[in-house]
Amino acid sequence: MKATKEQLIDFLERAVLIPVENHYQATDIIRRKIRGTRMRLKKKPGVRLA
Repeated sequence: MKATKEQLIDFLERAVLIPVENHYQATDIIRRKIRGTRMRLKKKPGVRLA
């Protein structure tokens, strides 16, 4: 399966990051880590998500 970086980021947003972030038991630490993950994924031009 071939996917672009943008497609992988969109998938992670919909399938993982948003549901976890909005979970009723998610703590501030979890939300902070999710924000950090988003920043890292969107910043680095050569990110590999293998």
